[in-house]
Amino acid sequence: MVGVRERVPMNAEGAAFVAAARMFAEELLDELPERLRHCRFVAVRAAKLCPAVAASKEALLVAAAWLHDIGYATALRKTGFHPLDGPTTSPTSGPRRNWQPWWRTIRVPGSSPKSGAFRNR
Repeated sequence: MVGVRERVPMNAEGAAFVAAARMFAEELLDELPERLRHCRFVAVRAAKLCPAVAASKEALLVAAAWLHDIGYATALRKTGFHPLDGPTTSPTSGPRRNWQPWWRTIRVPGSSPKSGAFRNR
């Protein structure tokens, strides 16, 4: 199959990044078991797609799958529109702490500030 590479285990940095996203989603969505189950299913599917993406993007793909519906969490609800409410928080700050936009602080595993994959605005 063209464009699909053999599966190589994710490095420790990528695995830690995914674990942080998973724990953040589980903490936020604990009150919504069906939504959490959906996010878990999407993360499993994303992990199966990893051979089709660049190895450097695997962790980002799976972490995004875990976090894609966190805007449904009561703790984050501001507008009632989950695609807007979710991106206002950071897995590094967590619920009941001082939140900051995750998209401003994300560091893609294997990247550096010079590569352009580092975001800190």
